[in-house]
Amino acid sequence: MSFEASPIPKNEESRLLAVEKTGVLDIVNEEIYNVYCHLSRQITKCPDSWANVIDKYRQYNFVLDGEDINDQIKEERRTSPRPLTFCQYALNSTSPLIANDLTKHKIFKNHPSVLKIDGPRFYAAFPLINSEGYILGSLCVRDFRLRRLSKNIINLMKQSYLNFGILPNLRAESMIWIALRAAPFLKLSDTIQKLMPLSLLLSFLILPI
Repeated sequence: MSFEASPIPKNEESRLLAVEKTGVLDIVNEEIYNVYCHLSRQITKCPDSWANVIDKYRQYNFVLDGEDINDQIKEERRTSPRPLTFCQYALNSTSPLIANDLTKHKIFKNHPSVLKIDGPRFYAAFPLINSEGYILGSLCVRDFRLRRLSKNIINLMKQSYLNFGILPNLRAESMIWIALRAAPFLKLSDTIQKLMPLSLLLSFLILPI
């Protein structure tokens, strides 16, 4: 049995217009958004995180963050055909999509990457929802071992993606404020970041009024 594409959302036509309006398609501006993926890795303890929007034919990852991700890998992973992505399934619900064991998950167990011996084993997607209620894409984490997120961790991630989803609608000065606020955190070593309380990590996600 092969991996199947997700059903198309009922509001797909309007959702696609909302994706286009974000202005993030085909634009690499990671310094604005990277803090959310980096914090997602710290909060969940997963090695990889990325955020995307999904248009009619593809998934565009406008920011990627990981332990072993360099610029070349980022470019290789920047876009993926929509029918082959995990994240297409996050477009149909505003609730997080969490697969603790991809090899046993009814949707993902037959995905080509999961069938590999060294493939991903854990995946979570938190929908990016704009101010009009459209799901633009998702903020994601993955691991290559089985993992289970606690309720506290899921709640922290919810706070993250609720803020992240409205970023494309923020005025330019607010986005610059976020980048400046995140800069000191991103300069800290991974070891120091991992020792920070989750409540302090969350403070970096608070948006300006």
